[in-house]
Amino acid sequence: ANIGDFDGNGFDDLAVGARNDDAGGSNRGTVHILFLDTNGSLASSTVEVNSSTTNGPTLTNNDRFGSSIANIGDLDGDGVNDLAVGAPEDDMDEDGNASGATKRGAVHIMFMNTDGSVKSTVEINDSTANGPALNGSDFFGASVENVGDLDGDGVNDLAVGADGDDTEGSNRGTIHIMFMNTDGSVKSTVEINDSTANGPTLGNSDRFGIAISNIGDFDDNGITDLAIGAHQGGSGDDGAVHIVFMQETDKPTVIITSSNGDCGDNFDSLTTLSYTVTFNESTSNFVVGDITVTGTANGGSPVVSNFEGSGTTYTFDVVITSDGTALVSVADSVATDAAGNDNTASNSCTFTIDISVVTTSSTTHCSGQIIIGNCGTVAINDDVYSIIH
Repeated sequence: ANIGDFDGNGFDDLAVGARNDDAGGSNRGTVHILFLDTNGSLASSTVEVNSSTTNGPTLTNNDRFGSSIANIGDLDGDGVNDLAVGAPEDDMDEDGNASGATKRGAVHIMFMNTDGSVKSTVEINDSTANGPALNGSDFFGASVENVGDLDGDGVNDLAVGADGDDTEGSNRGTIHIMFMNTDGSVKSTVEINDSTANGPTLGNSDRFGIAISNIGDFDDNGITDLAIGAHQGGSGDDGAVHIVFMQETDKPTVIITSSNGDCGDNFDSLTTLSYTVTFNESTSNFVVGDITVTGTANGGSPVVSNFEGSGTTYTFDVVITSDGTALVSVADSVATDAAGNDNTASNSCTFTIDISVVTTSSTTHCSGQIIIGNCGTVAINDDVYSIIH
């Protein structure tokens, strides 16, 4: 695998597997880090990574570490590319017993230093939280590939082949799409095999997943596509390659706002509340019935009116006719993007309406005086007026 320019001499370096190497025990395997020069010669000594390496992989006999290698980019953000290395005959079981199963397989995530030494290693196997579900002789790790950031979280994800998987038939094979975290842990795993919708059509002993290659975005949907080898597939076991067009897995997000004010505001008069529902990407099948309106206003039955919109933006009103609260939300899985992903739930937007107003009145007492005087005069306050007959 091309691992980029580890030593900073301007030339890309290589990681090369030796799966039958006996360092530390029989057939445990080794990866050699080769620092290259201009003409393909070695610029410096080769570094070996195996079971005796400080911070390296924990291996047992016949793990065959180095069967596959992928440059997975700088997973931990330290400026150095990291590696994923397959050990397809690892015997770890689902309980973490290193010899509890037979050839289920493993992948070792190795966080690297620029000199080829290993900073730390995380092993992914049948016991890994959110990792692959494996059986005996699956050979998980027969192949491994960096598939880029499929789920849009800023972290590169992995495709790992398990060419001995028996889903739908003997040795048909599977690839595991693993959505990764920056610390090498697994966020979630999806299998692609003969039972997958729009997936490959396989026969027994095809061994789909023996090889994987990232082929870029063939169909221009913004997502990396894959070429998957099935070396005993096709007519007469001549072999086959499956081009798998991938799609995004990001769920559309949605937020509710109002032109009347910020959610949580109070109003002291009856009003029409106007809302906007905004998705972060275009969605379909979102209808007025997907909006939930509850609260104590309008006798406990506020309702939506004037609903319209399409794509990313929808608007509607709630006419308030009596005191109380109005709470508006959109549940998850009511709208779908072009890739078939359902939305996440929205925020809840609540307004309170209270039209009871306390009016304070005051009485002003007149302090002026009217005095009836002699000789037909009238005094109002300090002014004196004569009465004309």
